Amino acid sequence: MAIEFTVEMRAGQTAAVVAESVVAVARELVLIDAETVAAQLLQGVVLGNGTWFRVSDSRSQAWQTVPAVLGFMPDVDLYFRLDKWTDISGQQDGLIRLALGLLEHVTGDMVLHREYETALFVRKDGVLTLNDRADLWTPERLAWVRLPHGQAFIDLDA
Repeated sequence: MAIEFTVEMRAGQTAAVVAESVVAVARELVLIDAETVAAQLLQGVVLGNGTWFRVSDSRSQAWQTVPAVLGFMPDVDLYFRLDKWTDISGQQDGLIRLALGLLEHVTGDMVLHREYETALFVRKDGVLTLNDRADLWTPERLAWVRLPHGQAFIDLDA
């Protein structure tokens, strides 16, 4: 069974434009090589840590979880599928760092979640909230968060 994470955002931009920001962040984190370009991310690529990754215009509907529960309509999605034969924790670290980096490059509401079960963070109306679960936000991962934030229980089933 695949382990998948998704970033859903209301960026006010197309996936192609957001992909340019993703390239900048992913290169800084050495998740992609210098030859990888934004257009490739729209088709899907395998990151240096083994994670399959794609940037896409969102197809969210008003009745789905993010609009219904979090109150914003995503326009761009980032999909991550972990390679179950490679270091899972390392892949999770990579996608978390990439998503956190995007918070600094793309304005607007954003959520990082695992299959609509667990939200790692939500930024809504400029306020960043990290999930309060200590197993998700270890001291090492908390050190990666450079923006002001709080921690609270995030319920995607509300």
